[in-house]
Formats: sequence, structure tokens, C-alpha cells
Amino acid sequence: MDLSGDRLPQPQPAGSVQNEMPFTFTGSGASYFRIWIVNGVLSLLTLGIYSAWAKVRRLQYFYRNTQVDGAAFDYHGTPWAILKGRIIAIVLFMLYSFAGEFSKLAGGLVLLALIAIMPWLLWNSLRFRLYNSSYRGIRFAFRGSLGGAYGIFLGLPVLALFTLYLAAPFAHCLFKRYQHNGSALGNTRFSFHGRASRFYLAYVACFAIVAIITVIVGTGLLGLFSAVATQAKHTAAFAYVIGFYVGLLAAYPVFSALILRCVWNDTRLGEHRFVCRLSVLRFLGIHYANLLLTVITLGLYRPFAKVRVTRYLLSTFALIPSGSLDAFTQSEADAIGAAGEEAAGVFDIDIAL
Repeated sequence: MDLSGDRLPQPQPAGSVQNEMPFTFTGSGASYFRIWIVNGVLSLLTLGIYSAWAKVRRLQYFYRNTQVDGAAFDYHGTPWAILKGRIIAIVLFMLYSFAGEFSKLAGGLVLLALIAIMPWLLWNSLRFRLYNSSYRGIRFAFRGSLGGAYGIFLGLPVLALFTLYLAAPFAHCLFKRYQHNGSALGNTRFSFHGRASRFYLAYVACFAIVAIITVIVGTGLLGLFSAVATQAKHTAAFAYVIGFYVGLLAAYPVFSALILRCVWNDTRLGEHRFVCRLSVLRFLGIHYANLLLTVITLGLYRPFAKVRVTRYLLSTFALIPSGSLDAFTQSEADAIGAAGEEAAGVFDIDIAL
């Protein structure tokens, strides 16, 4: 599997515009650090209530510092909508906890009710998140069906479970297809053309990483523990459990990078294409350097790490327009101005995905 991230552009029809428009991030670690530290202090002083306002400030900072073709994105969500979503999540959790204490039957019924409404909540959250995002004043939208959400958020987990997660990559591919095919910028839909085979390759690569590291770390720890441990069976289990979690930590950034490339290299916006040249090896280096510096600074490097990884990720993305992007956005603005924005029916709530 190619880990360099270099992928040759696909041949295009004659006459199409091939000038890539790279994504750029203009923020800095120092400027985000000030937002991060204020958000943290105020969230602590208000017992977490301010965290909704903190999330809006954070998203606005990253959206407004993300540009393509000289124009920035924007986020329009309100703290109250986020706060309502968190209150609903807390109430639902408390309801389930209290019902379980009352009786197992009541707890089971409440759990079934929560499972039944969860796809609806997540569907509305997708709509909220995209409607409150914009580019050049044009709002994004999510138009995936509610029935599709139930199939994705209920049906696919069941499919993965009953196939012992052998169908998990296939389910992941279907989720991305539903998510991207249902998204739009103005009246122009996104489309996803990825194949499940690429997801399987990403999953298999990460499974191999976890397995190899589990064996290496587990065997090494077992050798260290065997000299002082009295119960070899328990010691072996403990050593390999630690190795397994180390393997998961090592595989996570690899998995994230491979999936990003799988998804965005096969995503379009109308006739416009995206390209992602993310290097897995470089992303690994940035990830572990950030982790080390965050530990050394007792967490104070975290905002700098966030900016650093965001800047790198965006630098690997580009939009390949099929024509003038100015003409495209102007036509979208004219169409929306004539028809009106689709604000009606958007449930004003944000449940974190």
C-alpha cells in the first residue's frame, strides 16, 4: 500500500480547467492558544456551561482561517443550540440510568427508545452542522433522507456485529456515501464514488499494525514481568493487553490518514474534484511529535498541536474546478437568492457526532 501520499491526477477531458486550488490555513498556534486558554478557564468556572460558547469560538476560528481560492469558510452555529444538544444528551443518559436502577425491564425499554430516536438525533445534527457552515456566503446543506439515516445508524452496526465486524469496512464505505451524497453547497450536491475495497485495504493495514505491535510489545513486557511475577498466565494476559492498546494508539493515525485519502480522492462537488495527497509517514511524524510535546508541556502545547496538524492536513488538499469557481459560486448565490434558504425544518440542535 502506498504510504507516501503521492497520487497522480486522473486524466481529464480536453478543455477542462486543471488549475488546482489548494486549501490553506492562516491561523497560528499563538492566536489559538489565547482562545483555548480563555475557553478552558471560563468552562471550568461555569462548571462546563460555557463549553458551548467555547465550541462556537473554536469552530469559527478554524473555519474563518481555512481558505480556498482566496475565500474563507464560516460557521454560524449558536451556543444555545449546542447547549440544548448537550442538555438533551445528559437528560437521556440520566433517564436511562434511573430507569435501570428502578428495574431491568424499565432500563431495557428506555434503552430501546434511545436506540430508536438516536438516528433521528444524528440526522438532525448533520443538517444543523452543514446548514451552519458556509463558503463565500453560500450555506452548505444536508439532504440525506431520514430513512437512510435509520439504515445507516441502525442497520450498519447490526450488519457489522453479525458478521463479526468483517463487514465493518463495507459499512464504513456506505456511511461515507450516505454522508457525502446527502451533502450540498447551495444547490450543488456532493457525490462519493469510493469503493469498499479501498476501505478494506485501510482496515487490513491497521489490523496488521495492531497485531504486529501487540506481539512485539506483549512479548517484550512478558520477558520483563516473568522475572518478578508469580502467576505466569495472568502476567501474559496483562502484557498482551498492554501491547494491544499500544498497537491501537500506533494504528489510529495511520487509519485516519488512509481513510481521509480514500474518502476525499473519490469525492466531487458537482463537476469539481478534490485531491488529497496526505503522506501517512509525515502525518505519523507530526502526530507523535505533537503527542510528545503535549506530554512534556503538561497539555499546554495542545492548541499548537491542533493548529499544526490542521495546517498540514489542509496543505495536502486541493480543489480541481471544472470551470471558474467565481462563476460557480455566483450562480449558486443567484439560485439561492431566488428560491430562499432552506432554514425551515432545520432542527436547532447539535448532537456531537
